[in-house]
Amino acid sequence: MLVAGFLFLVNQRPVTSNKQHKMEVKMKNKILLLAVFLSLLNFVIAQIPEWIIYNTSNSDLPSDYVGPITIDENGAKWICTSGGGIAKFDGINWTIYNTSNSDLPDNSINYIAIDGTGVKWIATDGGGMASFDGTNWALYNISNSNLPDNCVSSIAIDANGDKWIGTFNDGLAKFDGINWTIYNRSNSGLPVDNVYRITLEEDEIKWFGTYGGGIVKFEGSDWTTYSTSNSGLPDNFIYAITVDVNGNKWIGTENGGMANFDGTSWIIFDTLNSGLPDNDVSSIVTDENGALWIGTLYEGIVKFNGTNWIVYNSSNSDLPSDNVLAITIDENGTKWIGTFEGMALFNENGIPSSLEENKDTENNLKIYPNPSNDKITVSSPALTGTAKISIFNVNGQKAMEKQLTDNEIQLDISTLPQGVYVVRVQDEKVVQVAKLVKQ
Repeated sequence: MLVAGFLFLVNQRPVTSNKQHKMEVKMKNKILLLAVFLSLLNFVIAQIPEWIIYNTSNSDLPSDYVGPITIDENGAKWICTSGGGIAKFDGINWTIYNTSNSDLPDNSINYIAIDGTGVKWIATDGGGMASFDGTNWALYNISNSNLPDNCVSSIAIDANGDKWIGTFNDGLAKFDGINWTIYNRSNSGLPVDNVYRITLEEDEIKWFGTYGGGIVKFEGSDWTTYSTSNSGLPDNFIYAITVDVNGNKWIGTENGGMANFDGTSWIIFDTLNSGLPDNDVSSIVTDENGALWIGTLYEGIVKFNGTNWIVYNSSNSDLPSDNVLAITIDENGTKWIGTFEGMALFNENGIPSSLEENKDTENNLKIYPNPSNDKITVSSPALTGTAKISIFNVNGQKAMEKQLTDNEIQLDISTLPQGVYVVRVQDEKVVQVAKLVKQ
């Protein structure tokens, strides 16, 4: 139709001379080539999918109940499932770890954290905690360690390599690899013993989301609890805590919507005063532009850029289920979404065909020293003064962002927790990514 339209316009022009006729034939051929090119371009663009769905019917995903998704140093996704164990997916190959083929102690997985050496620390729903280095497994439970509860909800790893372990029934444990420190409502400022989510802010500050007791800030030896009775927090049952690059805390609750806390003031977003479609907020992450991607338990996902709300659900998109448990964003800006009915990938600009798509540009981006524990230099001959550099943790959360003024920049990463990060540099022409290990 596009080609025919161009030809129709060309054919309406009168021919007044032989010379002019030749010129117009040449012009017609150019227009025809342009039309064909545009048609092919439109066709190619149309073939890049915005959504890809993985479930037990069309892939090796072992369970359709998909929870948090963690990205390792090579870009592979470690997928938590309920009942199916762990699925590792590198974009092509699936590797399944369960109680039948490995030392994984339980097939219901709540969370996976990755330390600076690439070891996976796995929170299970009844088998305690496991670590896996790719070959060897180590198990920690109430029988063989000081772990206080076999139902582990969340794990975070700080800059010292200490594991902070949330449990459903017996508070919080800190494990440095040898020693255990237990925090509960009897010996600490924890208001309840159900610690559902753990988020680190600048490493020294820990935020604990509890189920029934609000959120708790732990800094040094000081405990501060924010609840519905002493703050603007709209609900004491916490599902998600994310800290953005400006230090704002975004808090997802079970029935109170989403709260923003800057350390002083509270702003509440719910179904009555915003475009949030559901007050049960299960997951919150920020993308490379600072927009929030919000998972809800019953009404799909929402993009919020500070002004506009865009809702994606099973009615207006390819999202397989409106019951969303988790969202992670990879180095390409693709959202990996865990739902009750499988895993969805979504990218507004089209999903890259494979993890190898950025291989050439990756090699142009240099980070040194790497690993590092304080300062790094990031450089590339392709960078310009218009480029923006962003650092993401393995859960897709933005940990740092800077504007480049040259093709080289030095960054202080001393406040980042220990672990594996993705460094992303983007200007108007290219996107480059590379791995960073913070020791």
